[in-house]
Amino acid sequence: MKLRGASHDPPLHGRQADRRAGDCTIAYGSSDTKGDEFLGHLAVIAAFEPKPGRSDEVCAILQAMVEPTRAEPGCLQYDLYESNGRFVLFERYEDRNAINAHQETDHYISYRSAIADLLAEPVSVTVAGPVDVAHM
Repeated sequence: MKLRGASHDPPLHGRQADRRAGDCTIAYGSSDTKGDEFLGHLAVIAAFEPKPGRSDEVCAILQAMVEPTRAEPGCLQYDLYESNGRFVLFERYEDRNAINAHQETDHYISYRSAIADLLAEPVSVTVAGPVDVAHM
């Protein structure tokens, strides 16, 4: 699954699009490009709702993603949060190519196949470009 940036995907030009892809609901932001000029990094927010009794397994799978993903070129931030039994990954990448490269890693492919049956609903993924971001 590609979120954005593959050669067949049109660039984002001030529009917002939602679509369902496999076991993922993806919402695309509208501010990561201005014409052909790239305005900065991309943020990815992925939310996971485990099936009852499966939270520990989901958490372990997501935690196993943290270290290898943080080591990827182009990954600026990769943090796991939890709220009321729901897990959220907050990710920042240099660009779409870094997201695509992440999705082609062995650890990403393995996590996607391992987690699907543990979730009560498809993973919700939002990809957004910066509007007003504090420097980190």
